[in-house]
Amino acid sequence: MDPALSILDRALGGDTGALSFLERTASIYVYDVTNSAQPKICGAWDFLSQALTEIERYDRISSGNVGSFAKLDGHVQLLATMARRAAKRSPASDQKLVEICLANAAHYHGSTEQAGYLINLNHQLRDREMGRLAAMVFDYSHHRQFNTSHQPQIYQSPFCNPVAMESMCAVVATNAISTGPREFVSLVTEWIAPSINNLPAYAVASIICHLATEIKSKSAPDGTQEALSTKLFDPVISRILAPMFQEAVRESDAGDGRVRNQRTAAMILKALEGWSAATACSLVRVKQLCQNANINMIEVISDAMYSDSELVMDALSEFLETLLRRHAEDEVALEGLGMGVAGGFLPKKLGTLSNSLNNFEQYLTTEISERRAILAELISAVGLQRFRFMDRLSNGDTDVCRCLASIARSIVIASQTEIKSGKLEGSERGLIDLLLKSATHPSIHVCGIAFEALIPIITTKSGLATQVLPIVQGKAIIPPSLIGISSQDECDVDYHEFERFREHLLVDILLHCYTSNRSYYLESCATAVEEFCSILSSPTPQTPYQLEAALFCLGAVSIDASKRALLVSASPAAQEAALKACNLRNDESLGIENIANDSRIHDEQLARTIHALYKGPSIATSSPLSLSQMCILIGKYAKWISQTPSDGVLEYSATLALKAFDQAATACQEKMQSFDDISISPFADAATALRNILSRSPHRFTTAEALSTLEKGWKSMYNSSLDDRLKISMEDRKALCTGITRVLAVLPQDQWISSLSHLSTPTIECIEVVTKRADELKGKVDSVILIPQIIERMSEEISVLAIAIRTFNHATIKSTSDATGNGSENPVRAVLHRVWPCINHIATTYCLHENISSSLSEFLLVAVSLSETHENVHLLTKICETAVTMIDTISNSVEPKAIEPILGFVKGVIDAFGHTADAVVKISSAGCANENKDARQVRDIVEQLTCRVFRQLPSNEDLMRSGAQVEVLPAIFSICSACIQICPFLFLTLSIESDDSQNTRLFLQSVNIAISSLKDKHIDVARTAMMFIKEVVLLSIRETDTSNQLQKTVSTECRNVISHLFDEIVATLILGACGNLPREALDPAATLLHCILKSSSVVEAESMLNQAMSQDCFRLGDHPRKVAMITIGKCTHGDKSLSLLMDLFDDMWTMHQTDDNGSGAAAGGDHLRLFTQKYGDK
Repeated sequence: MDPALSILDRALGGDTGALSFLERTASIYVYDVTNSAQPKICGAWDFLSQALTEIERYDRISSGNVGSFAKLDGHVQLLATMARRAAKRSPASDQKLVEICLANAAHYHGSTEQAGYLINLNHQLRDREMGRLAAMVFDYSHHRQFNTSHQPQIYQSPFCNPVAMESMCAVVATNAISTGPREFVSLVTEWIAPSINNLPAYAVASIICHLATEIKSKSAPDGTQEALSTKLFDPVISRILAPMFQEAVRESDAGDGRVRNQRTAAMILKALEGWSAATACSLVRVKQLCQNANINMIEVISDAMYSDSELVMDALSEFLETLLRRHAEDEVALEGLGMGVAGGFLPKKLGTLSNSLNNFEQYLTTEISERRAILAELISAVGLQRFRFMDRLSNGDTDVCRCLASIARSIVIASQTEIKSGKLEGSERGLIDLLLKSATHPSIHVCGIAFEALIPIITTKSGLATQVLPIVQGKAIIPPSLIGISSQDECDVDYHEFERFREHLLVDILLHCYTSNRSYYLESCATAVEEFCSILSSPTPQTPYQLEAALFCLGAVSIDASKRALLVSASPAAQEAALKACNLRNDESLGIENIANDSRIHDEQLARTIHALYKGPSIATSSPLSLSQMCILIGKYAKWISQTPSDGVLEYSATLALKAFDQAATACQEKMQSFDDISISPFADAATALRNILSRSPHRFTTAEALSTLEKGWKSMYNSSLDDRLKISMEDRKALCTGITRVLAVLPQDQWISSLSHLSTPTIECIEVVTKRADELKGKVDSVILIPQIIERMSEEISVLAIAIRTFNHATIKSTSDATGNGSENPVRAVLHRVWPCINHIATTYCLHENISSSLSEFLLVAVSLSETHENVHLLTKICETAVTMIDTISNSVEPKAIEPILGFVKGVIDAFGHTADAVVKISSAGCANENKDARQVRDIVEQLTCRVFRQLPSNEDLMRSGAQVEVLPAIFSICSACIQICPFLFLTLSIESDDSQNTRLFLQSVNIAISSLKDKHIDVARTAMMFIKEVVLLSIRETDTSNQLQKTVSTECRNVISHLFDEIVATLILGACGNLPREALDPAATLLHCILKSSSVVEAESMLNQAMSQDCFRLGDHPRKVAMITIGKCTHGDKSLSLLMDLFDDMWTMHQTDDNGSGAAAGGDHLRLFTQKYGDK
């Protein structure tokens, strides 16, 4: 192969060197003096010229081999991709790159005239190659022709491939836009328009389509949008695209070139959509423009709906969606104007828009009338497609069905106001019938579109709920193929996709069905549950899943339905409030008797459901899916269950939850093996249902039978051997532990110690066993395989024990305090005392494992919460000694990643005891004696922990050399923020000894590291550093009482440290807003800048801002710079809010994101003009 073609060939094969060469060729220029007599500039255009020549040569050599052109399709597409990237550069940017090339060339010693010659030569080469590409796409005589007896004119050149052709058209369009409005207008008016009848329709449509795409890019030159809107849009639509569209639709499904014609029709539709979107054109205007060319666009669109091509139907759907979206926006605007006119608010402001109010009202009436007439035509046309839809459905043509449903959705969304108001007088029935048929389609991709369209038109008056609900209930049934049941219909998605479809879209439409007809909805679901639960003799394999779907439908409306059912026993005032809310939300005028009757029906139907499940639980418990859904239902309706006056509901629900819990812990585990790919957890759902009921009716579970069932379920997960993989997940055990702990909390106090001991014993014993096993395996051969499994189990059990302690403590905190004051032993501390030796051993031996460090930190933080006051210093001392051991052990290791969790514990200690420690420092600083020994010990503990943490801080040089601190710095900066907020006196006095025994102040060190971290590309590092510095700034300007000398001293010291760094901080933040920060850090950056400038005087703020905005990083120009500075000033010392500054930072960041073309230029043209308009008007 020739050189350029060889590079393309290797790049297509994934060769990194070839790919890198193409990337650099598209981005930079090289000065070539291989021939000293004729030096030249090598780059994208030189390579494009050589590659096109080589492809043409190879094509001619292979002309006798039919189909050989296909070998170069990929080469042409890759070449076009590279050329398009270079074509995005404007001629000025291209010239600048050549100048940079010559300035950096070691062998170039030419004059200014010679440089100008080379620049001009490169520009001419660009123009020549663009003309060459234009000739290829517009003149097929450049392509090799292959003749057959059936089709005498088939072009077989590699440039004729539709994808390659579109790629080359994209290059031509991109070059026209980047060159400027004049070149753009010239391409359309001087090349395309005069020869429209002689040019290939596909090429014309492709170029026009890509022109619209490039116009929307932020690098488009100034005036491009205006040229499209004022000079080109009308003639392009009426004289080029509309006639081409009419002709393409006529021929798209006929003739030997059917596929080619369909592809052309689809590209024309894409072009229409692109130009309509670029100009925000309305449906009325498109129709009017087409009428000028004697083309009825609505009629042509109606004909296009009969196409069998997925390409055409998809493009038509997108085109209509764009126009109808704009139509809906215009409808709202016109109605608003009409209300303004009717109210007498607009006449004075109309000015030149209208000579009189009557004329303007007439304009509004005409415009709205035309829009609705067009919609009526489209509604009728789409409604007729329902017959074709059924034909396509019977033939299995899912793609056309999907496109028809999508078109119908766009029409419905645009006309929903007319449909709901009844103004269409029944003409919409065909459209709705099409949607209902689409909703029954077996593919969720089709029925999902139909549901999206039906949602906005399901109202109380429409009566659609009774038609839609049975369809939706059927769609809620899990397809048999997803659960291992043989079926003729294969589902087109996996279980997880179906689950997302059900949890989002189906829930949405179910809610609308419910709100439009509540009584019917609940009665339908309750009847279904009753029916499926009564099938006891010979249920089908599908019966449990049908029941599961019915329960799912009830659960989908649980929030509203349970509230309505609770009104049955509510006060008259509560019922009146519910009535007002209902009438306001649904625009109804119900009476109080309607609410009372409706709440009674809700209570009856929900009770009917619970009774049916209790009387026939075998169906629900026969499958893990139905069992899980039953538990979810009970959990969601737990509040109603605990308060309903209906007989037996609470008792039946509690019994069902306990049976489900027992079933999930035993028999259900074997059935779960056939659902490995399905993310369900009957055990966790049963535990959650229990927890939700017992939190409202805890005494119902204090019977011996209930406690026995709970204990059995809890111990069942500890029965497996240590080497076996646990069948019960971590989340299951957490939910179970929380539920059981809440039960124990309502037992009599004299049973707390024994009951909590019974609960914690299996967990503590498991921790002790796995710790002993880990100790035994140290240094053995098989430890590499077994230790990670044991460490994971150890970590999980520590987390479970922490949850049990925290839950029990929160539930009994008041009673525990009273009992301890009376001399009774604290049950939680008893558990803590029992497990502490093992915990301490684990902290010393295994804290280098990140999951152990995380679970231990969680456990220690729970233990700290047991001492909310500083009186119990002994416990706090033991806890913090363990934490210090962990910090020291991890710090001395080669893998310091495990330090992050323990830093979270340190922050928790500061949150809990920082105020106490700070108070001790205040007293000492004031020269007063502190007689509280416990408080002084708390101060020592907080100080020791904080100093240990700050030994993890790197020096500035370390920070610049290595990214090893990414995991540590966010946690440390969070601790710094907590210290500034809670214990600033302590924080400012702390210091640690460096290696040369010189004292180093922690506060100054942390501020310096935070400022160095502002530029960090890791979002968490930059964000937490900004938050810390903001707290320092706020403390430095905090208003102080002149009598409070200590507070004044702290503020002054903060100000002395931070104020001389403001210039550097502001410059860094502006640099970040110019594209050098992660986007997620922009809001914290804007907040910090706002805080700094607001804390400074106007003169100081202006000086800092001038210096920061003068940096080379701001590449939008002088006028946008001035506008941005004025906006920032208004936000910090004016009447504008912080949110405007956040918007400005976001827009600045976006404008500085460069196109990938090597020029490095920021946004310009129309985008820059819109930026200055947006903020110049503020």
